[in-house]
Amino acid sequence: MGAVHPSARIARGVTVAPTATVEADVEIRAGTSLGEHAVVGRGSRIGKNNTIGPYAQLGLRTHTGSDVSVGPRSATGTDATLGPGTRIAGKCAVGLAAILGPNCRIGPLASIGPHTRAGSDVLVSAGASVGAYATLADGAHLGVRSAVDDHAVVGPRSTVGDAATVGHGTQVGADCRLDPETAAGDGARLGRGTMLERGARVEEGAATGESVMLGLKAQLGRASTAGRNAVLRAGARTGSGATLGARALVQEDAVLEDGVRMADDSSVGRRSRVGARTRVDAHGRIGDDAAVGTEVEIAPRGWVLDGGRAHDRATVRRGDRVHTATAA
Repeated sequence: MGAVHPSARIARGVTVAPTATVEADVEIRAGTSLGEHAVVGRGSRIGKNNTIGPYAQLGLRTHTGSDVSVGPRSATGTDATLGPGTRIAGKCAVGLAAILGPNCRIGPLASIGPHTRAGSDVLVSAGASVGAYATLADGAHLGVRSAVDDHAVVGPRSTVGDAATVGHGTQVGADCRLDPETAAGDGARLGRGTMLERGARVEEGAATGESVMLGLKAQLGRASTAGRNAVLRAGARTGSGATLGARALVQEDAVLEDGVRMADDSSVGRRSRVGARTRVDAHGRIGDDAAVGTEVEIAPRGWVLDGGRAHDRATVRRGDRVHTATAA
């Protein structure tokens, strides 16, 4: 059987199931109901019109606003805060000192790590997990079975799709969209409005400017950067340490090896391969199905034509259009 401690302050109109437990120094405001075998930890403050489901456990000093619901067998850690209107489904875990803002929605079997903060109107879908010390800004949405690691930030109105992952310490800016099964690696930085289509990856330590787009299964390599409005289309990928300038375009299934540098408004065509440490200057172009060796330099408005080849350490001069370029 449950018990209500004599020091608990329970308002009129509160319903406490016979098997529920209310510990010392708890305050429960009017209109709240506690289900069978629910536990409210010592020093907690429970707002008006809450619904605490069967077998739910609220840790020591849990604070809830009005109109909060905690589903069956869900639990909050010590010093957790649940904002007004927040809804937590069954079998969820909210960690030590976590803070959920107003009108959050936490789906079944989801978990929120210790000291994590969620703003208002945040959605954490079924089976999603959020690590410790993470931040979910206002309006952030996490999909089913998605994962946000420790110390990560998901910006306002950004969406992390089903089974997508956000790595340790990664920062996802405002208005980003990470489609299902995408990944942003540890320490990555995604600028405002960046979009990752299904299966795309931003690897560890990579960074994007505003409104960058990675197509289906595209990959921005480790410690690489992509400037504002840069695009990697479906299947395109870069090695580590690559640089894509503003509005740079890498077409479908193109491969850029380690350390390639593409300046603003440059482009690489479909299925082309660009060797390590090659430089493509502003408005330079590599056509479709081209093979470009290592340490090639393509001057502003230089162009390796479709199916062309540039040998290692070749130079394409300003404005030239070549099918074959060789080293001097």
